[in-house]
Amino acid sequence: MVHRRGRPGELGLAFSAVVSDALTGWLRSRLVNVWLADHQARHGAFDEQELRELAAAAGVPYLAPQHAEPAA
Repeated sequence: MVHRRGRPGELGLAFSAVVSDALTGWLRSRLVNVWLADHQARHGAFDEQELRELAAAAGVPYLAPQHAEPAA
């Protein structure tokens, strides 16, 4: 729930905190994508098993790439 001004006592998050968290997540994902592209350009592409192992070592879930269907 986003905190609304003028309603003391309600629990929630300030809108700026929600925006900050969203931007932080977006920026982190962009930095990882840039690092991954650079690493693969220098050392070759990772295979799926290597990506799964990296994710496990980092303690994050591995989300396999999904092929998007073309827009109608």
